[in-house]
Amino acid sequence: MSDSATALIGRLAGLLFFVALGAGIYALITRDNLQAARAQLTMVAQERDKLKNELIGTERTVLASSADLQSCSRELKAVKGHSSTQTTQGALPAKDKAL
Repeated sequence: MSDSATALIGRLAGLLFFVALGAGIYALITRDNLQAARAQLTMVAQERDKLKNELIGTERTVLASSADLQSCSRELKAVKGHSSTQTTQGALPAKDKAL
């Protein structure tokens, strides 16, 4: 072979070496980025589950409080109705006594 052909093959081999080296470095960086993204995704999933559990607990508390409020409202109406009935009944005999 001639010197120019040998030099061309040497240049191509050098170029292929650096291309392969760049591809390897890119693969390592990409792998590290994927591992970091996977770890972050796991943390986000754990946070999501924690917030979901808190939301369910809050929902249960709100529903229980709502039920308590409705029960208290019914009791208050019953007491108000009972006291207004007693007041009305108590007022009639006083008027009758005045006559």
